[in-house]
Amino acid sequence: MEISLLDFIRTGAFGSVRTGQSEEYVTANFPPPDDVWDAGHGAFIRTYGGFEFHFRDGVLTLLWCDLLSYLTNPDKGQYKLDKWLLDDPDRMTVFRFCSLLDMENIAYTPKGTFFSSVDQGLPDNVILSIDNADTEIYFEDTEEDAETPWDYRLTAIGATQSKAKINVFPIGDISVRGISHSTAGEVACRTIHFRNASACRDLSRKASAAIISRL
Repeated sequence: MEISLLDFIRTGAFGSVRTGQSEEYVTANFPPPDDVWDAGHGAFIRTYGGFEFHFRDGVLTLLWCDLLSYLTNPDKGQYKLDKWLLDDPDRMTVFRFCSLLDMENIAYTPKGTFFSSVDQGLPDNVILSIDNADTEIYFEDTEEDAETPWDYRLTAIGATQSKAKINVFPIGDISVRGISHSTAGEVACRTIHFRNASACRDLSRKASAAIISRL
């Protein structure tokens, strides 16, 4: 069986599996994992190479990979992973990834998140949220040398059962919205949400940085 990372990014489906399916369905329609980790409170994680299948209360809630340098075929050879153009993920920036998505005609919405109520010049991370799918691609300033958010490096790819539906408050060409993220406790966030992805991509690097710095 071959799994296409490009198809996963485009659709949120990892082969025959996608979030929202039951544990029974995944067990019957996907090969056994390399390992299983008990996360407690009705949650557990099945691992396949660098990919994780997160289950809670018998439902697949998250497909996740934050070990992109180890994005390989699973240890037991359950499938062959077509990594698309991510053979060297450590060098993949927001700008380059957006260009690849544009070439594949994959619509997306870029966001930047501040994990603090204190105003900052640059966001803590950038998320490319794929339109019409549950997939999101995460970037951070891992080298701490980024001049703009376009320079952030790829850190994770995932698909969640459902994306947060929250109020968006427009400010000029972008919007600011407040969200709560409950992975490890409640963390207040402030998210820059580009309302017009096409216009955002057409902005110069200098202009995009200037817009973010004004918030």
